Amino acid sequence: MSFSVDFSSIRTVRVHKQQFDAIDNKANVVMLTCIEDGRVIPFNRADNEKDKIERLEGNRK
Repeated sequence: MSFSVDFSSIRTVRVHKQQFDAIDNKANVVMLTCIEDGRVIPFNRADNEKDKIERLEGNRK
């Protein structure tokens, strides 16, 4: 059985643990910004709605 999934469009951005934790705990949208010319690429978090609600409620405690 072969799969025809193309992973060539996946890119990894590495961040420090403090930034990663802040994004993981609080961000529903991540925006990549080009330092040189200011272009922006937004990404919505791929969680389902229940996961988003649980994460946001956990941040309020």
